[in-house]
Amino acid sequence: LIDWRRSATGSAARTASKPQWLSSRRRRLSRPTGQPGRHETPVISARSVLPRGESFAESSFARQLAEIEAARRDPVLEVGNLDAVRDFTDVRDVVRAYWLLLERGRAGQVYNVCSGQGVRLRDLLHTLIDVSGLRVEVRVDPARLRASDVPQLVGDSGRIRADLGWEPRIPLEQSLRDLLQYWRERVAQTEAAAGPTR
Repeated sequence: LIDWRRSATGSAARTASKPQWLSSRRRRLSRPTGQPGRHETPVISARSVLPRGESFAESSFARQLAEIEAARRDPVLEVGNLDAVRDFTDVRDVVRAYWLLLERGRAGQVYNVCSGQGVRLRDLLHTLIDVSGLRVEVRVDPARLRASDVPQLVGDSGRIRADLGWEPRIPLEQSLRDLLQYWRERVAQTEAAAGPTR
């Protein structure tokens, strides 16, 4: 299983991560070619459309909201381009897709792991603010605007749905609730480590 991840410009970049359980699984999938000393390993390529991390917009929104809630910053949420449309998939659904691909994916095929649905960042932000229950000012930070920002990035999940019956199970609002809770806990841990303020 090869994981291809797309950058903001849409170009593909191959990741070389190979955890131990995956190496073991690949050995089990290997089959002899009939030539002594040589084996053929079926390869399945998976492309996660916009894998998420702490540097991405929705995580930045959640972190700022958690800090506002903890009185670590003023009730001002700094954002970039909110008109961009992105395809969001909960990482737990992505992991489930990878496992299904290891179990039943067709060798030689390329699968997009994504929801196939576009969400405008402005709508996502409003949902996250509603989930937090906070009243905040939203302010565009020019430093967060990128000239190379792609207006819309949405994947086609048709093949993985047809071959494996996979589809995202976790609603976006639940993902956002869990993300906000994650940052609440991170902020609380940081405060605990820093000790009481004088």
